[in-house]
Amino acid sequence: MNEGALYKRCHCRDENGRKLGGSCPKLRRPTGAYDSKHGAWSLQLEVKVPAGHERTHLRSGGYDTRDQAQSVLNDIKTLIALAETADRPDQARLQIAGLIQEALRERRPLPDADELRARLRLGRPVEQHLTVEVFLREWLETKRGSRTASTYTSYRIYCEHHLIPALGHLQLTKLRKHHVQQLLDDIAADAALIEAQNTERRELQAAAKAAYHVKDHARARQLRARLALMPPLRHVPGPVTLQRIRATLRSALTSAMKEELVTVNVAKLVELPAHRRARPMLWTEPRVRQWRRTGEIPSPVMVWTAPHTRAFLAHAENHELHAYYVLVAHLGLRRGEAAGLRWSDIDFRTGTIGIDRQIIQVNWTPQVTPTKTAAGERTVIAPKPVLTALARHRRRQRTWAAKAGDEWNDAGWVFTDHYGDHLTPDQFLTCFQALTKQAGLPPVRLHDLRHGAATLARAAGVDLKTVSAMLGHSSVTITADIYTSVVDEAKREAADLIADLLAAEHNDEEDTHPDPDETA
Repeated sequence: MNEGALYKRCHCRDENGRKLGGSCPKLRRPTGAYDSKHGAWSLQLEVKVPAGHERTHLRSGGYDTRDQAQSVLNDIKTLIALAETADRPDQARLQIAGLIQEALRERRPLPDADELRARLRLGRPVEQHLTVEVFLREWLETKRGSRTASTYTSYRIYCEHHLIPALGHLQLTKLRKHHVQQLLDDIAADAALIEAQNTERRELQAAAKAAYHVKDHARARQLRARLALMPPLRHVPGPVTLQRIRATLRSALTSAMKEELVTVNVAKLVELPAHRRARPMLWTEPRVRQWRRTGEIPSPVMVWTAPHTRAFLAHAENHELHAYYVLVAHLGLRRGEAAGLRWSDIDFRTGTIGIDRQIIQVNWTPQVTPTKTAAGERTVIAPKPVLTALARHRRRQRTWAAKAGDEWNDAGWVFTDHYGDHLTPDQFLTCFQALTKQAGLPPVRLHDLRHGAATLARAAGVDLKTVSAMLGHSSVTITADIYTSVVDEAKREAADLIADLLAAEHNDEEDTHPDPDETA
């Protein structure tokens, strides 16, 4: 590659109107040096091309000083020199020259040297602009088979709904911390608006329903017309959503760093407001009374006491899914793990249950996948009530199979419909919510039966390592972090109940044994 050339040109014209260009006498002083007050600096560089190709010259002008022109020329030479690192230098040189020509013609910045270097090292076409959108879509493809279906779906949703619309147009190498910070700040700001709109929509829906019931049809139509103009109910992105969006980008950029596409993971530099995960709280008697009076639920994660769980299981005793709830309440299985059991996983002789799969729902479609983590693959010991409930359930299922005949799906699932097809996690949830309401019990999530099993085990003195293994946690630290406070509360509740019971017995004794002085 030659060194290129710098020269001056101007826009002066001769008497015939033709541009003088570099031949204008005003460009030079009598000494022959360029006049600093006339014309502008230009550059030219001939690019080496393979035999058979037309000569390629890169030209650009309009620079105020020689130093400016020299700086641009140096940058161009640096970019052209990158072609020597490619597998096919001649082809890469022509492609890079084309990119430079386009940038000079459109007065855009020159291609980014680091990005070009990365593309050449990875064998990518240099003409392709590696934007955040292009990279994220390629990254999602690599994750399609290497993560559980639900995790991949979460990645895709956060990329398609948030990251690509806001950041996709940026070149990957130009992505900075402030871009990501602005995205997350905007989402947080929108959350308040979405919540207000959701509240207004619910109030209008309630008012329209009330108007319809009192036969005020004119007002009902008016309210429904207003509803039609409003946005639909939308998910309110909270702190957890922001954390997950950042985590998705952080994971993607970690892959980009491994491929040497970027040098800094800017997602790690972004600051988010501190978020405290909701801790499980026990449904103590005072909280239950408050809930019955006001409907107030103290925490998103509530745990039943042993009497609550016992009352629920007694109420559900004749329900088709009774064994499922007994299983989760005693052993703390995740709802998808219990849904994914086959009869071959259960050894009634030894009382053991093997767990190595789960049923999850991805966009409402059930899928059978491995357990959430490697630690989730485990064998648990089932107590007698669980084995009894499962045996009873198996007898009931055999009657369904006999009635279904040839239509029975003999896949060996434990929890099925009347034709042998496995149920979905949402079906267990819907039944659980209905049974809880029928029993008049304070509300908990189905997942909170798992929390209840862990809480009762710890309160009964089972060591932390055993409880962690039963739950399939990847670390004892996770178990301790979640359950320490609620276990202490459960112990205190039990102590108070025992004290109340003993106090009641003491009062009964006083009533049945009169004062000796009174009988004298």
